[in-house]
Amino acid sequence: MKSLLLSLVACSLLSPVLCDQNPDFDSSQSASGWYFVRFNLPAGEQLTSVTGEMIVPPLEPTNGGTYYIWPGLETSTYDGIYQNVLSGTDSGTWAYFSGYCCTNPTLPWSDNLFVYEGQTLSYRNVLTDTTWATTQGNIDTGEVDNNSFDALVGKTFQSAVFAIELYSESWNFGPMTFQNIAITGTGSDASWCNETPENWQNGADYTISDLSATVDDFGVTCNIGSIVLNQPAAPAVKARTVTKTSSATVTPTPTGNAGVRTLPASGVWGCFSVLLLVFCSL
Repeated sequence: MKSLLLSLVACSLLSPVLCDQNPDFDSSQSASGWYFVRFNLPAGEQLTSVTGEMIVPPLEPTNGGTYYIWPGLETSTYDGIYQNVLSGTDSGTWAYFSGYCCTNPTLPWSDNLFVYEGQTLSYRNVLTDTTWATTQGNIDTGEVDNNSFDALVGKTFQSAVFAIELYSESWNFGPMTFQNIAITGTGSDASWCNETPENWQNGADYTISDLSATVDDFGVTCNIGSIVLNQPAAPAVKARTVTKTSSATVTPTPTGNAGVRTLPASGVWGCFSVLLLVFCSL
């Protein structure tokens, strides 16, 4: 029901795999911009917890498009992302939901919480034994939604992402604040916890405050007072038109029709096609 697929996006050695889904997506839309920062753990390590809050910005759609704002946990193989999505359309209402995007496995998304400008939203994504569980809610109203995803057993998440994703809309809502963040990963190398995370194509003007790292028997915890995505620093990364499938099952299509919105992976990865099939690497 919440299934969308993005066609092949411009490739580079510094690009990510990021995706989410939207129940109200308009098939006439095209991806108009990505802005995000990403904290990448060292090879061989994995995330065990990502928690924090975000403040709901104004919702001012002008072109009938869609806004997606989210923190996410990206897999080490760049084939999916576990995320807490704030989604807004010209309905005038923000919806807040969570889940894994987008295939292998294909999972249902959580119920929507409807939220409004100025409210503070919480998210807590924690690995217990082999199962990822999410608790997210609206701090102002006390609403809470809990979910666990047994099907993610065996998935390794290695990057924490804080993103703005725009479809047929511009960044017209001002600064986006993520706050009271704690990112925990395995290992003892805390070098990834710094004030200069990967900034996708240097596209966002951002500010990070009150960052510190601790290392203990549980691994490395990166505490961040706030990450504020202030405004675009350069023209947004553009992608091709997205169309909508008639089924929740996503089928590979060489022409790139329908379903999941994605971007290619970083490091040695090059181009990805729909459903994250590799068109080119190294």
